Amino acid sequence: MAKINCNFISYTLMRAVDITVVVPSPTFPESSARATAKEPCAHTPSEPYPVLYLLHGTGNNHTAWTAYTNVEMYAEERNIAIVNISAENKAYVLDGDDDFFTFVADELPDFVTGMFPI
Repeated sequence: MAKINCNFISYTLMRAVDITVVVPSPTFPESSARATAKEPCAHTPSEPYPVLYLLHGTGNNHTAWTAYTNVEMYAEERNIAIVNISAENKAYVLDGDDDFFTFVADELPDFVTGMFPI
């Protein structure tokens, strides 16, 4: 499992946003088995991973799910990617100039699918 903390500029929110992306990767036993069998090492998945977007509650940020739950183990067991975002206590809706709904519904999936094997 690879856990990537990422910061990128949002066109919708007009500022930098933080996300955490969890992507399955070979485990130590799998790596050892490949090395023993003299199989080539490959980090490119055969197909894109299904993705689960997790939204945190009030007062938390993009690190809440990975810090306080077993979500990384869940992602590894089910061979899925997980994306966590920081909503800055805006309730994922249009709040003044911050359109978190459009960010979550449109821009975030576009960024994530462009950057990760999802």
